[in-house]
Amino acid sequence: MRIMIVDDNKAFREATKHFLSRNTEYQVVAEAENGNQAIELFYMKKPDLILMDLEMPGLNGMETTKLLLKKDQSVKIIAVSNYQEPQYINDVIEAGFLSFVNKNNITDHLEDAIANVLNGKFYLPKE
Repeated sequence: MRIMIVDDNKAFREATKHFLSRNTEYQVVAEAENGNQAIELFYMKKPDLILMDLEMPGLNGMETTKLLLKKDQSVKIIAVSNYQEPQYINDVIEAGFLSFVNKNNITDHLEDAIANVLNGKFYLPKE
């Protein structure tokens, strides 16, 4: 599975990439630090899945996701954020994300989120 990580925090991107590298089925093919870069890399690298931070300077994750889905409805995008408020989760669902994972416990839920998304199911950790 070809994965792109979109997050303005380089340390988070590196840690997530390292975590994903433990599974030989995952290949991180691109990293972007903002929405504009993510859109450009999406068309160049054609990832199967995108892990998208929601709060980034410039084009944020919500807007980036809407733009990507407008061009390609088959793209699978998992929201990654520190925010967990119920209204925020509703906004994530309405924007078209297929899953939500909190950055604080991403290693506990990311693989479940990926598996669910690939099986056409929405994933939201219980907490």
